[in-house]
Amino acid sequence: MFHYDLASTWAKKIKEFEDRRMKIALSMIPKDCRTLIDLGSGDGSLLYKIENNTAKKIKCNGIERSKVAIKIKKCISNIEFRKNFQSRGVENQYDMVVSMAVFEHLKDFEVKQKRELIENLSKKYLLVSVPYKEKRVNVKCPHCNCCFDPHWHLRSYDISSLARLFLKWNIKKTYLLKTKTSFLDIIIRFFGIVISAKRGNQKICPLCQKTTQKNKTSHDENNDAATNNKGLIQLIIKVLRIFFNFKIQKVSEVFILFEKKN
Repeated sequence: MFHYDLASTWAKKIKEFEDRRMKIALSMIPKDCRTLIDLGSGDGSLLYKIENNTAKKIKCNGIERSKVAIKIKKCISNIEFRKNFQSRGVENQYDMVVSMAVFEHLKDFEVKQKRELIENLSKKYLLVSVPYKEKRVNVKCPHCNCCFDPHWHLRSYDISSLARLFLKWNIKKTYLLKTKTSFLDIIIRFFGIVISAKRGNQKICPLCQKTTQKNKTSHDENNDAATNNKGLIQLIIKVLRIFFNFKIQKVSEVFILFEKKN
């Protein structure tokens, strides 16, 4: 839970990429949908997008387990705080349930809970998005040496595994989102290279629950290192820049629209 209550978890999102994801989700909502609930709605980005789309008149609600995300929500629609996705028996039903980038964060029992909640809430449709065939990153906590995914991803999915998860539903439409990824990132993921959790954005360890701050800026690192071995450091920096700048387009996320079987 602690990862989702870090302000940096929500602040570091890339606006252009998130807008693209929201537009894809919006385009996959069926025309006969009049009510919708977003499970794991985060800061309400999708609900905001729906509210500001004049072509879609949909009454929306959300459920989220991060109080920080709810506090900074972008939408007008109500987002209910729940610690988990366990069904509460008889609940209001909606034409459509949405779950974007949530299932990869869940443990086995949580996946089962959320699937039961979806079946309880949805009258007809379900829209799910998850990272596609993701090879997760491992970072090491400098405090306790625990290795974990910096985004707290616990599982990987593809279209067939999602179809097996929702056997009571038919796949109505799919969309594979392609993005450009650095060659260095692909190498790190493919070979399972463990890197320090100090690198990049702030992270929180799931074991000791301590946060990791950024290392010194690259400018400071270069100045310090240059004092010791200027030529070698400059060569390493050049090689790393080549890796970072060389981008490869790959499928990063899959969106699937399901329809309930009769």
